[in-house]
Amino acid sequence: MSEAKKTLNFPYAGFWKRFAAALIDLLLVIIVVYGILFLLEISGLMNLEVVQIPFVLFAMGFPWMYFAKMESSDKQATLGKLALKIKVAGLDGGRINFAKASGRYWAKFIPLGLVYITNPVPNDVIGAIALSIATTLRHPFSSFEYAPFITILSLAPFIWFGSIAFTAKKQAPHDMVTKCLVLKK
Repeated sequence: MSEAKKTLNFPYAGFWKRFAAALIDLLLVIIVVYGILFLLEISGLMNLEVVQIPFVLFAMGFPWMYFAKMESSDKQATLGKLALKIKVAGLDGGRINFAKASGRYWAKFIPLGLVYITNPVPNDVIGAIALSIATTLRHPFSSFEYAPFITILSLAPFIWFGSIAFTAKKQAPHDMVTKCLVLKK
């Protein structure tokens, strides 16, 4: 049986299950990172330069290690995915390795990078869209002819993650690039 035929029988996890799992994971990561930041702040350690760079590295590295280690583990899922009874798998339904899980994690930032290219100021997607539309004339690409391009790039995360709802295997581009599936358990 070919690989394409084998994958058709898998119970794919849909957009809303994946979205709910992502929210749970985001909340957990925020609690850990900001919890440590809070402890460093109240202890006065965050004022020391020697602590600031390691904290920034931790704040960037912890989410990556959390997602990559959990998704490449025997459970094949983060805590959010476990709660929603979904898992990350290769195209054969088997466990993925750490490198593939890492690639999957970092590929999720591609659409956010596109938002940053068009609008380096806002810290959220909605702000990026609003600022894109409102400041088109003051942008480095400051001609009205670039407005549709800038607005489309600002919508990149919605298109990227929204594609889960419209692809046959319920994959986002970061799943396709890394040859992964998100399946119901």
